[in-house]
Amino acid sequence: MMNSHRFVNFLSIMLVSVYVFAILGEFKLFHLWSQVEYIHNNGGLGLLDIFSHAHWLRYHLVLPVYSLSEILGVDSSIVFSFMCLGFIVFMSFVLTRLIALDMKVEPLQPFLLLGFLSFFILISMFMNGRLIFGFLSVSFLLVFLKFIGGVYNLYYGTLLMLFTGLLAGVSSGVFLSVISAMCLCVCIFLIIDLLNGRLKRHYLIYFSYLLVGLVFLPIALVMIGKNILFYNDGVVAMTAHGVINSELASPKNIVNGLPLLKAVWLIGGLVGVLYTIRLSFPRIKNKSYFSSYVSISAFVLLLLSVFAYSIVAISIVLVVFMLFSLGISYLKNSKFYSGFEIL
Repeated sequence: MMNSHRFVNFLSIMLVSVYVFAILGEFKLFHLWSQVEYIHNNGGLGLLDIFSHAHWLRYHLVLPVYSLSEILGVDSSIVFSFMCLGFIVFMSFVLTRLIALDMKVEPLQPFLLLGFLSFFILISMFMNGRLIFGFLSVSFLLVFLKFIGGVYNLYYGTLLMLFTGLLAGVSSGVFLSVISAMCLCVCIFLIIDLLNGRLKRHYLIYFSYLLVGLVFLPIALVMIGKNILFYNDGVVAMTAHGVINSELASPKNIVNGLPLLKAVWLIGGLVGVLYTIRLSFPRIKNKSYFSSYVSISAFVLLLLSVFAYSIVAISIVLVVFMLFSLGISYLKNSKFYSGFEIL
């Protein structure tokens, strides 16, 4: 069994190594998006622009790319591509560890890691770098949901909430959806604490969450204002880039693969229902709420996908996480898993 673990780990290393050579050979590169390039070429943005410019977050998230590119004398696309690969590896480790802890299947970690790496590396071939940031933000969201489900620490909770929101800033749709899911789960967590008489003990934690929320509020309002100005016909017009928009079936978008997101949306809803029935509801009886927070977040993102297809794109992380968790839940009840328990 130990040899099989080593072999699986070797496959993971080889998979990442092939991606490294693909970047070095420029067979696969992530390019910085046009808004960021335009801002950088026109003097950039100052710190005080955070509450007035809708692209402030996305610009400063990739600002280190330009600095490293100048220091190393390497094209910014290569630096950005290695950053994205690092994100893919990091979030694969994070999701693997979350499932191992949540489902208590530590012996399966090498196999889970290979599964996540294979999936994200494959799908990244058809993505832009901005979505990688969105994927990482959703991964941090999952860590935050696990955190509020049972660990009380003022500093970790505040930092997790802050990092999750900042990483989501690559897109207004991603930012608003991730923040909405996070705030809703915090409110539910607050109600649970209130009902269990724990609110007084954790008031500092909620106060820190409130401060982070107040920091994000003006940024969210700027992004909402930008969308309202862009789609000046009202809220209905804002669904023009949403997953239910029939224009996604145009020949240009078919080439871009956007209609596939409709399938992801429908499959995601089905997986969310199965995950809720199989894992979320039964665990509530034992006062374990992590699965419930995952279900709630998934449905929030899928619901808000009617306004932006980028939201359903990042919800892929939640859908895959739920699929892996469902698979593990059935595997644990099989004879096949008994062979791993001796490790």
